[in-house]
Amino acid sequence: DILDDMIGRQSFFIATLGAGTGFFNFKNYQAENFITERKLILSPSVGFFHKTGLGISATGYAVSHDKLSFYQASLTPSYDYIRPRLFSTGIGFTKYFTKNNLPFYSTPICNEISGYFSYKRFLVQPAVAIAYGWGSRTEYEEHKTEVFLMRRFRNPRVITVRNEESVRDLSMIFSLRHDFDFREVLYTGDAITITPVIVYSAGTQNFGLNTSFSSTSKRLNNFLPGNQFIKDKTNFDSQSVSAILRVDYSISRFFVQSQFLVDYFLHTADNRLNNAFAVIGGVYF
Repeated sequence: DILDDMIGRQSFFIATLGAGTGFFNFKNYQAENFITERKLILSPSVGFFHKTGLGISATGYAVSHDKLSFYQASLTPSYDYIRPRLFSTGIGFTKYFTKNNLPFYSTPICNEISGYFSYKRFLVQPAVAIAYGWGSRTEYEEHKTEVFLMRRFRNPRVITVRNEESVRDLSMIFSLRHDFDFREVLYTGDAITITPVIVYSAGTQNFGLNTSFSSTSKRLNNFLPGNQFIKDKTNFDSQSVSAILRVDYSISRFFVQSQFLVDYFLHTADNRLNNAFAVIGGVYF
């Protein structure tokens, strides 16, 4: 929404701080499965967007486990083309930097190119986002070894590991949304927007799904509860259906966005229905 209002008219900086819950799969060499725990995630972010549509943003990801510590960062150059009240589209490349020797599973995907298209003329606005991610063979083999070590604890056997030059994942998200706008609710010049969103996600998997959502890189990795169900490798398939309720409040150059997500995983699992939330506050200038 900020991009819609600003791109084409002026350049701006943006700084945000997000907090929310996410699912992490901790290593457990005493059993075949990971231990899945819900943790608090903090994600500070800064970005610059030029009026031509070019932009760049950086985000850090910290998890509260024993103590609050950063486990990942990302850098995203992007380009957005906005036609107000008609459509928005854009493309971006994200490079992820992840710490080694983490106590929980992390995806081997370390590069991602993503694009989106949103059409605004309909009462209910459709959108599609596509992300293609890849990582190195070394990172992939390390994660395979971790999983196999846990399995061998109960069932020792000779394990043959496939040699693969790279790991590649394709993700697609289809969504429908409608904005309910209320102006000058508390103060002159403020606004509240309530947005229900229905999301369907599909893709391939290499030990988990790596997904981007929307034009401003609101990355759902470790946010979609479906991510807790780890597999070796799957072909392109349905993953989950989610319902999201967003409530945004803005006044002058400040804004707060809250999101509550209910996710239904479409494959067999112990917990197919899960939920998560996030709150993001920021300022642009």
